[in-house]
Amino acid sequence: MSLRVAVIVGVVIAVLFVAVLTFGGGDGQGDASTEKDNDSGLIGRLRDRAGDPASVDLDDISAGCFSDDDPTLLTFTGGCALQVTNDGDGIRILRLSSAQSLNVQAPAPEGDADIDADFDPNEEATVAVGEGTTEVGLSCGFLTQCFVRVLV
Repeated sequence: MSLRVAVIVGVVIAVLFVAVLTFGGGDGQGDASTEKDNDSGLIGRLRDRAGDPASVDLDDISAGCFSDDDPTLLTFTGGCALQVTNDGDGIRILRLSSAQSLNVQAPAPEGDADIDADFDPNEEATVAVGEGTTEVGLSCGFLTQCFVRVLV
């Protein structure tokens, strides 16, 4: 390989490296909820193309704590277990909101790990649900009356 070819290859690699650093990287600061919105690199473009997973339909959720007056409101004291059915459209997202602090427990949609997450009042809680039936546990605290809205 001649010196000229080696220099050209080196320049191309350097230009690509600088381009990736300039347009494809983040600063490593922030959290996952803000990184998605600020992602301007390759991953962001792929995510934009693929789109977000679809939301869970209200008809696919069953629980004994649904309010009789409002079909999107869950009311319970202590805790409530939701059964969420996904008939095979890939991962779906269950979106919840509560005026109280909310704890959510659910199995990871792909894998054998369990997720246990706490959400602040009025923060949207998102739960990824895999194919089949998934049990999602909700709690707001010991003997606390809890109101959780299913966002559809």
